[in-house]
Amino acid sequence: MPNVPSRSREEFHLLNPAFCGALSSRIAEGYASVAPRGMPFAMVFVAMPLLLHTATREALPRAISTSLAAWIESHPNLRIGFADRARVLVPFVRDGLLFAVLHGAVTFSDDGLLIPGRLPGSRTAFLDSATGNVGSCFKRSRFAGRWLAAAGSPETVMTLWGVRP
Repeated sequence: MPNVPSRSREEFHLLNPAFCGALSSRIAEGYASVAPRGMPFAMVFVAMPLLLHTATREALPRAISTSLAAWIESHPNLRIGFADRARVLVPFVRDGLLFAVLHGAVTFSDDGLLIPGRLPGSRTAFLDSATGNVGSCFKRSRFAGRWLAAAGSPETVMTLWGVRP
């Protein structure tokens, strides 16, 4: 993980590659449940700032039938700073994806889509029983993947959030 040595101790503990990789796997799992071909690579860079920002995560809708455009319109304050949060998280997400690929938690299809792999049973049990912010992130991660899959193309989703690849 090339970025690890330059990170502060707090950053490494809060956004370590294993945590980000496991979240990426769950996001891809949710996405694939709606779009079985897999998740476009760029979507994990949108999903992570949704989950890791407490206010956004807590405001996420309960059903994937809620339109992303309508939800953003009714929560304009959560769009403020999203691009900055996404940009800051890029190295953490990349390292998390690398970790996830190396450990079989995600793979790539021939056309570059993320396919969920399998987390070992003991880790899945731990994540399912986690509490606090960690537990909240994992409980909402599968939903975030499903919601983004139902929201439209990566270009549409990124435009709604005010970001671009």
